[in-house]
Amino acid sequence: MKYTRMIIQKNSDGFKCLTWIPLRKEKFQSFCFITEAKKNNSIKTVKLPALVSGDSTLTIVGLCGVIRFLIKAAGKNHISREFLGFRYSCLSAPSEVSIWTRFCEVESIDALKQFRLCIFPATFPKFENHLKHPVRTHNILKKVNVKTSLQSKTKVNGKNIIDDTLNIQNLSLKDIQRRAGTILDHKFAEGEDITISDLVLFSTFYLLMKFYKRDLLKKHFPAMECWYSLMETLCRDSISFVSVEDSPEKNDCVSIPKVNEFSLYSKDSGRSDKLGTCQSVLNKIFEKLSVIDVLQFKCKEELAGEFDWSVLPKDAHPLGGDLPPSRANRKCDQLQSIIIAVRRLAKPGDVLVDFCSGGGHLGIVLAFILPLCSVVLVDNKSESVDRARRRVERLQLKNVSLILGNVNYFIGNFDIGVTLHACGSATDRVLNKCIVKNANFVICPCCYGAVQPTTNIQYPQSKEMQDTLLTQSEYFRLAHSADQTHDKDNEKTPQGFKCMDLIDSDRALFASSQGYKVSLCKLKPENCSPKNNLIIGSRR
Repeated sequence: MKYTRMIIQKNSDGFKCLTWIPLRKEKFQSFCFITEAKKNNSIKTVKLPALVSGDSTLTIVGLCGVIRFLIKAAGKNHISREFLGFRYSCLSAPSEVSIWTRFCEVESIDALKQFRLCIFPATFPKFENHLKHPVRTHNILKKVNVKTSLQSKTKVNGKNIIDDTLNIQNLSLKDIQRRAGTILDHKFAEGEDITISDLVLFSTFYLLMKFYKRDLLKKHFPAMECWYSLMETLCRDSISFVSVEDSPEKNDCVSIPKVNEFSLYSKDSGRSDKLGTCQSVLNKIFEKLSVIDVLQFKCKEELAGEFDWSVLPKDAHPLGGDLPPSRANRKCDQLQSIIIAVRRLAKPGDVLVDFCSGGGHLGIVLAFILPLCSVVLVDNKSESVDRARRRVERLQLKNVSLILGNVNYFIGNFDIGVTLHACGSATDRVLNKCIVKNANFVICPCCYGAVQPTTNIQYPQSKEMQDTLLTQSEYFRLAHSADQTHDKDNEKTPQGFKCMDLIDSDRALFASSQGYKVSLCKLKPENCSPKNNLIIGSRR
């Protein structure tokens, strides 16, 4: 690749001028962009867009992930870094859990596909509603203070504007957020400052507006018209890269879909709040589920044996992942049962995928002790992937590759899927990924209370639990109660483990119905973690 384009200039009025200019090639000479034409067998494991290192050991996937990586690679002092927003966190949350990331990265792109089907995209009214809501941002107190301190220099009817607008001293953050719209302008997607969210959204809306008359925005989406006009002005020097021809007939007669009027900052309306479940409600849930045999998948034989950690070099040991000794020892206890189970399942030539791999504590050990297998580490946190990559390089492991991105962006075939403490619904995304790919699995769930509605997964998952007429709301209450695994002296702890077993029995029953032999075991020693269930599945 000759160069990568990046936004780097500012106008005299303080706005960033979105002029796209070449960066030095050496900044990115070890990476290349992947298009459909460039895809080969080694990189058919991920969805596009993707950025791949020259040695193919690291792949960055997902539109937001690729953009964030390029900006970070430009350097800490590069002006484009400001587009990552407060604490450089703009669009860092996975699209599976963030309604805002999903809107920018998934829905806005899908709108282009809907257009081909002559469906007017719901992204227009959704974004209009979003812009009409008050600004919400993590550093709103600072922004309010800065803006009001400037405004206070001007008197209105003899009073400072700051006094008439918002006295933040005695207000809760919730109240400040509610009244922030009277102070902060929602002129960009995330408030007063332009971010990569604006760049992603403007590119898709710009393409769509090639086929609609401009009066459409003015008539139906006035807030979006203001945003679009501003972005169009700022991008006047860069939009020439779009190669879509104008439609000979632009539409203005469209059927606008109705959408819920909420801000895209809001949590997903399908997601439940933290549920406080009274004992009488939980007892009714237990009564419904009395037909579920939680013992049917219990291990008939223990995961006997111990793993000899002394055979590992430091960088393969959890100590090499910058864990303090006490945490490293605990991590070893958690990993041991998974390693033993994987060793029983693995064959030479197998591909193992460590989902939600973090710093590589599990995947790197597996790669070291199973040199004839290939191991893929998948995680969406760049810091964790960087840490794992450094360990792999120091160990000179040739059978490891890393993917920076969400679980859903990995689409390759594999033989064994593993994960240690994948949070909430991530456990079910991993389980379903293994089932779709006909792969064996060793899964240790975590954060049961974080199980929430997610794309393509219905709760309860098993027919047996669905037949009890357990509602989705009751299922989430059960999952929330599964997190009440406190110390052994707490009266709620036995009940918490019972709820854990019921949730994992649902997962085991579902996998069993898909042709798997499933065992539900415990990590050894059991006190290595309160989330100590281990679900092992092998194809019959």
